[in-house]
Amino acid sequence: MSDLTVFELALHNKKDIYQFYLEKSNQLQNLLCKEIFKKIIDDESFHLQRIQEGYEQLRKGEIFSNGSREGLRRSSRECFDSIFSEIVQDKNQSSSPLLTEIEIIDQAMALETSIHRFFATSEKEIGDQKIKDFLSFLAGEEYRHFNLLFNTREYLNDCQETFPQYPQD
Repeated sequence: MSDLTVFELALHNKKDIYQFYLEKSNQLQNLLCKEIFKKIIDDESFHLQRIQEGYEQLRKGEIFSNGSREGLRRSSRECFDSIFSEIVQDKNQSSSPLLTEIEIIDQAMALETSIHRFFATSEKEIGDQKIKDFLSFLAGEEYRHFNLLFNTREYLNDCQETFPQYPQD
């Protein structure tokens, strides 16, 4: 697969994932889920911008520059803990998540797994070291998102067990 093809596919996939997070974030009611999705939306926007820049460089026949990654990144655990500590202080937060939110997180985890696999596989097929490094960075970011989602899902499952939802008549 050519360098340009990898960037075209990455751009297409990232646009779809970004759109998924935007659409699903509006369906969430749990504040923790909303904040986690907001964080991932910010990350995905940054990734999309960098992929677009790389695509444009390659399309013009320029050398991929693998520009700045400033502002990145706390670990997924640090990010979750930070968001969680802010949420816990919100006394109006519902203690029982909707099953739908867990399903949305499951969908997001599946997307993150798929795009991680794409970046990790593509990295092995590319010769240019700067592109390899960029794809490795993106694969790491997707792995971090997966862990952030996994931690959120575990928390929601614990809440579900502690505060089960009962059917409303």
